[in-house]
This record gives sequence, C-alpha cells and structure tokens, in this order.
Amino acid sequence: MGEGGAAPLPMVPSPLPLHDRVAQAVVERFDRLPGRGKPQGCAWTVLAGLVAEDSGGPASQGGTLQPCLRVLALATGTRCIGVAAMMAGNGNVVHDCHAEALCRRAFQRYLFGEIESSLSGQEEDSLDHCSILERVPDCILNGVVATKEPCWRLKPGVRLHF
Repeated sequence: MGEGGAAPLPMVPSPLPLHDRVAQAVVERFDRLPGRGKPQGCAWTVLAGLVAEDSGGPASQGGTLQPCLRVLALATGTRCIGVAAMMAGNGNVVHDCHAEALCRRAFQRYLFGEIESSLSGQEEDSLDHCSILERVPDCILNGVVATKEPCWRLKPGVRLHF
C-alpha cells in the first residue's frame, strides 16, 4: 500500500478505545486486499500498519467530533529471511523483512508521493485529495528561518498511530 492510502473511515460512536479502533482499521484494510500472498489455512504472519487520525471528522449524533481513521501504509513480513535466500539475492533482496520495517518504508513512499503531488500542483486538481501534510513557505526552527525552501508538516489535528 502506501500509494494514496485508503479513503478515511468515518468513525461512528464506538465503545472501543482508540488503540482498538486503529487495530481494527488496519485489519479491515488488510482483509479487503486480494488473497494473493496472504497466509492460508492455519498459516499466520505479522501485520503492521500506520494510521492517520484526523480529529476534525464529522460530528456524531451527540454533536461531538468523531475522529476519522485512514490506513496510510500496511505490510506483512517475517522476522528474517533464510541464509540461502540472502546469498542467492546478489544484493537484490531486502534483508530486513520485519512487517514494521516494511510498513515504515511504505509510509515513507506515501509521504514522498504527497510531497511530489504538492510540488507538481496535482494537489489542487484533486477535489477528494485529503493529504495529512500541509506546505509551509519557510522552514522555521526555534523561531529562526532555517531555509527559504518550502517545507511540509502534519496538518493540525492529524495524529499518526503505528
């Protein structure tokens, strides 16, 4: 995943705590993926996901804002690959196949895609584009302009859960 993410899931009032809703969103997104490469029968795998929580979601029936959750990246993986596969890879094999490491890489790809879209002006062309990033004109660190190049930051109200 990591390319565009999935549409936000508006949260209906739920008795589940946030960490359970985040895990539920990742598992539901994983379940919607095609079956190719998924564990079958009694096989299992490690699943990792990165979810954006936007606190500016639609109001629930009680009038309070409900956060929207959107899975931005997910991955499955194993803890290691065999020595034979490592040697036969000739440098073309990813040695760290932890689900968490692969999910982090997918999230980095997502972020680079968001920045590329912003730079190419595609962001304004898409009405349903709901980036977690916003562009700021100057990078300011400790009250000092660090560079005149544009920078990006998380939009207010967006929190990330891994």
